[in-house]
Formats: sequence, structure tokens, C-alpha cells
Amino acid sequence: MLEHLEGVLVPADWPGFPPRWVALKVLEEDPRVLERLDGTEEGSKVRAMLAERALRLCAILGYRDLPEIMAERRYGWVNGVMAEGVLDYPIQSRIDWTNRLDAWLTHRWLGLPLFLLTSTWPSSSFSP
Repeated sequence: MLEHLEGVLVPADWPGFPPRWVALKVLEEDPRVLERLDGTEEGSKVRAMLAERALRLCAILGYRDLPEIMAERRYGWVNGVMAEGVLDYPIQSRIDWTNRLDAWLTHRWLGLPLFLLTSTWPSSSFSP
């Protein structure tokens, strides 16, 4: 469908825009692109083809409209890239030394003795 749409769109009407990008924007029903498309001679052909194929595609895939299909496919692609490219480290390796120290100093049984030891130790070493 995308290739057919690229073939229908006249590149002279879209200077500076790649035909594939324009075709994707038409499929996403971008209002600015559709408004500009309505001013061209192929606009009615594109609208008719889009309406016919959109109904069939939505019925096959079980979606409400083309923008929903496009968004779902785009998010699926992004999730695939994330699954391949993002490293997931185990939670234990993320704990740094301050968290470990905090776990010792706030321990249920060791916390108070460690606090008393650290709070009285420096003062006793500096006394005359």
C-alpha cells in the first residue's frame, strides 16, 4: 500500500519531501499533508484509494482506523529496537556502596550499636 501510494503522489507537488515520508503522512492522516493534498490533481485519487484500502486493512487487522495501525506498528518497532539495544543489568549490581553502608547503619540490631560507636569514638580520641 505504501509503495502504491508513493507511485501515485507526484514528486513535483512535494518539493523537498521524500515520497515515502509524504506517503506515511497520508497514511497517518496528517491534517497539514491532507490539506495540501486536496489542492492537487491526484488528491481525489489518493483519497479514494486510501478509503477503499483502509476499510479492508482495518477489517483484516482488527483496528479502527489507519492512524491507529500506524501508531501500533511504530511502537512495535520501537519496542523491538529497545529489546535489542538496551542492556538490562540485574538489580543487585545497581546497588552502590552508599546503599550498602545505609543498610548496615540502619540495621535493626546493629544500627544502634554502630551509631553509638561512631558517635562516641571520635570525641574520646580528642579529649585531653
